[in-house]
Amino acid sequence: MISVEHRLELDAFFNAYETWVLATERDHEPWIASSYFAPDYTDAGELRFYCTFRVGSRKLQNLHLNPRCAFYIGPHLPVKWMQGTAKVHFVTDEVERQRGIRRLLEHSPHIEDFLARATVEVLRFMPLRMKYADYSQGRRPPLEFTFDD
Repeated sequence: MISVEHRLELDAFFNAYETWVLATERDHEPWIASSYFAPDYTDAGELRFYCTFRVGSRKLQNLHLNPRCAFYIGPHLPVKWMQGTAKVHFVTDEVERQRGIRRLLEHSPHIEDFLARATVEVLRFMPLRMKYADYSQGRRPPLEFTFDD
């Protein structure tokens, strides 16, 4: 569980970015791609992320074969960033699908054009491990989080 203090800091960080980079693999061949994401919290306060991918895309195919991935959120210059691993769940419930779309539109306004042009599948990413570093105000130890699988 993430403390209230850390949640406020992480939410401010998430609000600075509309996209993340995901790493997947298939047949031992790594693949990375950038996509829109939206952080969300369960009623119990557990962090999760929503994302959509175009049906038929390589990253979606990879995740169907192996639902574990790695992600990176941050600038190209690693001053303030987050990296982690997550397990993907494919959203089939229409209520949750609409919640995911709504969160994505709230968090990433630029996704609207993508959603209008593409047939997409909604995915929920449950983080397994995360490391958040902020060296913009000097060095402090990174925050590290581990979640239940």
